[in-house]
Amino acid sequence: MVKISEIGLWIATIHNLSDRLMESKLKAHNLEDFNATQGRVLFYLQQMDNTTLAQKSIQDLIDELKIPNSSFTELIDSLVQKDLVERVPSTSDRRKIHIQKKESSFNKFLSVYKEILVEMTAAYYRDLSQEEQKWIERVLPKIIQNLMNEEKKT
Repeated sequence: MVKISEIGLWIATIHNLSDRLMESKLKAHNLEDFNATQGRVLFYLQQMDNTTLAQKSIQDLIDELKIPNSSFTELIDSLVQKDLVERVPSTSDRRKIHIQKKESSFNKFLSVYKEILVEMTAAYYRDLSQEEQKWIERVLPKIIQNLMNEEKKT
């Protein structure tokens, strides 16, 4: 029999506290019109150049970011309004739209956002030994994968 654990509660609490702290730090950096989810999406997008992004469908991005379709549309709308990304029609299929970064404004935001991520990382790891930090970085991806595998079963 599997022992019932509070892990779900702990993860939800970490998520909620992390979002609140992130939004507080965004506000402190005069980015109060951003939220934690937008920041996560922009951080994800920064890992790719626009050529790579042009090869990804909207559904690919939704699947990789684990964001509901309805939320993703609203989120992209807000990033378009902030002049950080744009929707670009596919050159191979007129029915498809791709997301492209608007490099200048995107990179300006990202430089500030990375400063905030350094602050957040320090907060996450404060008072943890190097060994504990490495353990967390080994275990959390496994938990995420377990949950993704379980979700596929439903």
